[in-house]
Amino acid sequence: RRLSGQGRIVLVGTAQERSLCEEVSSKAVNLAGKTTVGRLAALLQRCALLVSNDSGPLHMAYALGTPTVGIFRPLEYRRWGSYPDTRRFRALYREGPGAQEGETLKLITPDEVVSASSELIGS
Repeated sequence: RRLSGQGRIVLVGTAQERSLCEEVSSKAVNLAGKTTVGRLAALLQRCALLVSNDSGPLHMAYALGTPTVGIFRPLEYRRWGSYPDTRRFRALYREGPGAQEGETLKLITPDEVVSASSELIGS
């Protein structure tokens, strides 16, 4: 919601995540369950920014040159998310007890996501 002032928000995911996407933002374009892999790639290539958990679309967007904010568990960050191009990539993660089970993901604040996103949009 806080990023919606920066431009149109498009939500993607599986068909099972469609209702969750509606909960996140009723003002966004909800394409959950409505894209093929090829159409998703075309969409990601046109995006000014992707904010995503560690997922296929995150890595696809980075490969396509789309600025990306990734939210990771620490081990997954070290394994898959340490992209070198900080002009178009930011990784957010938290160490601590339960980190590998995803317990520390909730410690990543919306402020941090907005800040990382704003940095990438501005550059």
